[in-house]
Amino acid sequence: KSKIIWFLSYFASLSTNIGIDICDITGRVVAQQTANVNTGSNEVIVGTQGIAKGLYIVRLSDNNKVYNQKLIIE
Repeated sequence: KSKIIWFLSYFASLSTNIGIDICDITGRVVAQQTANVNTGSNEVIVGTQGIAKGLYIVRLSDNNKVYNQKLIIE
């Protein structure tokens, strides 16, 4: 059974809202959420319940910056 939550560690240079998209390998967004982060280190709980096993890209948007990271759901 796949894990339904995981923790995303994120360091913010200022307090803001971030967007988190989970995309399949074709680029289709399969899950989205937003989170409020504070200046400094943050841990955001990300839910993956209902997402099929496979390889995904987590896209984190912070103001004008976008970060991508691979995610494998087993």
